[in-house]
Amino acid sequence: MPQKKKDKIKKLEKKELSKSDLEEENEEKEDNNSPLIKLSTLIIFASYAILISIFILLLNRSLGLPFNIIAFIVGIFITIVITGFLLVVKSVMRTNLWEGLVVGLATIGVVVTALLFKFHGTYTNIFATFGTILALIYIGYFFKKDFKQKNNFSKESEASQELSE
Repeated sequence: MPQKKKDKIKKLEKKELSKSDLEEENEEKEDNNSPLIKLSTLIIFASYAILISIFILLLNRSLGLPFNIIAFIVGIFITIVITGFLLVVKSVMRTNLWEGLVVGLATIGVVVTALLFKFHGTYTNIFATFGTILALIYIGYFFKKDFKQKNNFSKESEASQELSE
């Protein structure tokens, strides 16, 4: 066996980690370096809070109702539910990429369809459009990020298997 191949094998043996070891190492890095609430979560929460508040304000004005504390609480509750749903989809995508994507897209479709069946009008259409765009951007971003990570890991493991043979 040539010396170069022996050296490569030795390097791989020193650096070779199983998939679970790499995942544990990545989780430890994320846990140590990440804040309690990530920036992406704050951005999506703030975006939906603004969008829902504007929607409820405009809807109440068109109906001749005042924007009171109950409307504000309902808006915050809806924002928490939507943000929580997106966090669940992101978590599912980390374990099973395609399942998370399908669950996210299907749920968005069902929620928007239900909203548009229940309410009709310009404000509802604008709210549904912007809300859907926000959710698709969020899900798409994390899908792309997780897809790249999984492909990089599979390429590294294939390279290490080829060199060890």
